[in-house]
Amino acid sequence: MFKKDTKWRPWKESVDTYLHSRIGQASIPLAYIIREHDVAPPDAVYLTTHEELVNRAILVGPEFNTNNGIVYNLLQSLTLNGPAWSWISAYQCTRNGRAAWRALITYYEGDAMQMRSKQQCYDAITKANYQGPRRNFDFSSYVAIHQQAYQDLECLGEPVPEYKKVRDFVQGITDNQCSNIKLNVLSNQVL
Repeated sequence: MFKKDTKWRPWKESVDTYLHSRIGQASIPLAYIIREHDVAPPDAVYLTTHEELVNRAILVGPEFNTNNGIVYNLLQSLTLNGPAWSWISAYQCTRNGRAAWRALITYYEGDAMQMRSKQQCYDAITKANYQGPRRNFDFSSYVAIHQQAYQDLECLGEPVPEYKKVRDFVQGITDNQCSNIKLNVLSNQVL
């Protein structure tokens, strides 16, 4: 279920993975409904039959209409009563899964959302704080926050210099037992 705007990327990947595993009419993986391009590039080389089927399937005809409706039903069931429903609901009468998916892509990967997502990553880094082991939050949880934020920033086209990653990471550690490690890391860091 898609319940939070901040979970767009993992949700998108899980839908894509699921549709690659489901076979629709004409024995074609349903992922072709949500592929990026309308027509496969003529000079494309495919490593697998699966990849070729997804990229070369025709986006018209009775099989497409059936598969397109199946994908719409899936998207509806996953977004109903969530933040993405308003983008999907416009295609309810036609059960147009491809158009619904494109509406989601346009909104969640558009410029405004990209800026908001980048800001959320920077906020997560700034708010992350390790004060020593606590219940439900250990050092690996602190590391995971930083790793995820920087991976998301990379995906959003915003690479962060390594020295900034190190500085942000070390500044978020307020555990007194780690103070010597912090000083050592900061003094050895090249700016």
